Amino acid sequence: MLKKFLEITHNIIKKHWVIYTIITFIPTIWYSLVLSYFGSYVGLLKDESGTKKLTILGIVLTLFVVLVPLIINIIINIYASKSETSELEKLHNEKVFYEQLNKSVDVICTEKYKRLRYVIIKEKFPDGIHPSIITSPADQLKQIMAQINECLCVFLSQPGAEYKHKDFFVTIAYRFPQVNGIWKWVDDTEQRGLSLEELFQDDAKSTAQYLVKENKPYYFNNKKEDAKLDNKYIYDSIDILNSEKKDDVGSIFCYNFQEKDGRKVYVEAILSVSTYKKRFCPCVGKEESFRNQLKNTEDNMVYIVRDCFGRRIGIELCLLLLEHLHNAETKDNYLKQTK
Repeated sequence: MLKKFLEITHNIIKKHWVIYTIITFIPTIWYSLVLSYFGSYVGLLKDESGTKKLTILGIVLTLFVVLVPLIINIIINIYASKSETSELEKLHNEKVFYEQLNKSVDVICTEKYKRLRYVIIKEKFPDGIHPSIITSPADQLKQIMAQINECLCVFLSQPGAEYKHKDFFVTIAYRFPQVNGIWKWVDDTEQRGLSLEELFQDDAKSTAQYLVKENKPYYFNNKKEDAKLDNKYIYDSIDILNSEKKDDVGSIFCYNFQEKDGRKVYVEAILSVSTYKKRFCPCVGKEESFRNQLKNTEDNMVYIVRDCFGRRIGIELCLLLLEHLHNAETKDNYLKQTK
């Protein structure tokens, strides 16, 4: 009943907001204008020993002028409080729901991931009949890269430093060490003019080759300039142009995914996130505050790539290997039949 009354009153006030604005302004006019200049003339004030006092009419009208806006404001605040509480409860319930939904999806993905790893490591590699993969793992990985891009736009954006989809260049290069060890792009493109041979040759000073040689899980550097000086990044054509123009070159983050059994690696992939002219974390603020912000940015990027999308990437990499083995087996059988 009270809730309904508050809602109806709030809606009326919201609909007639001009009247509400005038009512809330009346006490100011009442004290500064009506009582001060006209109070004695209209019987609101009376003189007693040189002191002006409110008459009964003055008291009644003053209480009315004060109480009406006060009651209206109380009703509005109570309604707002209850609405905000209800909205917070709704948001909390949605948060709990999505957290549970995400956990459930992760459980499903984890079981699928475990089974696929078992298949490629224990059962189907290198011998055996390799199943036909009806999905397209490469296309799925492209979609995952696009979603990582979307998440980064949300996670890294802040007031004065907004990010858009075009600000991030996300790629995945992969290889099958037990097959031929040849690196390939998921989307069959070159990374801004740098070939895979340049990135992965033994003496390359690229971030990808650093992760492979040192067997590191990931590399993060907010300044490509520093990464290059540290021999852990190679400038591509856009980087060179930005450097020559004295612009910020950008930032680099790479993550190393491996499907292996002990030291035997079956699938290896490097996911790269690069920016141009923009940095993951703008270099502003006090030094200690910036360091904390930089660490949070790094942690967020690792969380997105590893925790949010890691299992899904692992699943598609396993399927990519099985697809390759099936295609190779089909080709071998065809060649045998044509001889």
